[in-house]
Amino acid sequence: MILLECRWNGQKVTKIDLSDDIGKPSTHNPNNSNFQSLSDDEQCQALVILFASVFPELEIIGGADEPFYQAPVYRSSYQSSFSQDKTLANELTGTEKLQSKAKLFFRANYPRSLLHELSHYCLAGKARRQLDDFGYWYTPCGRDEAQQRAFEQVEARPQGLEKALCEAIGIAFSPSLDDFSGNPASAEFIEQLEVHYQQMLTAPPLLARRALEALRHYRQNVQLQNSRT
Repeated sequence: MILLECRWNGQKVTKIDLSDDIGKPSTHNPNNSNFQSLSDDEQCQALVILFASVFPELEIIGGADEPFYQAPVYRSSYQSSFSQDKTLANELTGTEKLQSKAKLFFRANYPRSLLHELSHYCLAGKARRQLDDFGYWYTPCGRDEAQQRAFEQVEARPQGLEKALCEAIGIAFSPSLDDFSGNPASAEFIEQLEVHYQQMLTAPPLLARRALEALRHYRQNVQLQNSRT
C-alpha cells in the first residue's frame, strides 16, 4: 500500500491509496456520502487530495484572494570534470534541480475555482507551465468590448474542459465571463465553449484526460461505496 500526504489549509491531511486505480479514495477521505452533499470545504479537500496523486509535480492551494499559478523554481548547480588528458582546465557541467514545485492557488474554498484553474494547467504547454500565470496577461473587470472578446477567446477552451470536469464529478457548471457589467456572453463564446467541451469528451489532451479519468474513478468509487451501505 502506498499512501500520499497532502496539505489542506496549511495542515497535513491523509491520504490516497495509490496502489489501486488512480484517484481511488481511501477510507480517510470525506467520501462516505454523495459528493454533492459535501460542504465546499469538504469538496475542495477531497479534490486537493485526489489531484495530488494525479499531478504530484503540482501543489494545489485554496484560500487565495485571487487565483494564481506560481511556476516551479529550479536551482542551478555545477559539477566540475577533468578532460581525458587532464591538461585542460576543469569543465563545468550545468544541471538544474527542482527547488520548489509549481503551485496553483484557487479562490477561497470554491470547488469551481479549483477546477477552473486546473483546466488552465492541464491545457498549458510545457513551456507555459514554466511561467507564472502561464505567461498570460490579465485585464481586470472594466474591460472594453474588444478586451472582453479577447478574454472570451482565451477562455473558451479551458472553460470547455472545466465543463467536462464539473460534469465528471457532478458539479453544476455555468460559463464565467469575469465581467460584472451585466452584458451577456457572446454567442461565439458559448458556441466555442461547447465545441471545446465536446473535444474534451472525445479526444482530451494527456493532462486533461488524466484529470477527467481521476474524477470519474473517484465518483464511481463513491457511488459503489454508497451502494454497499
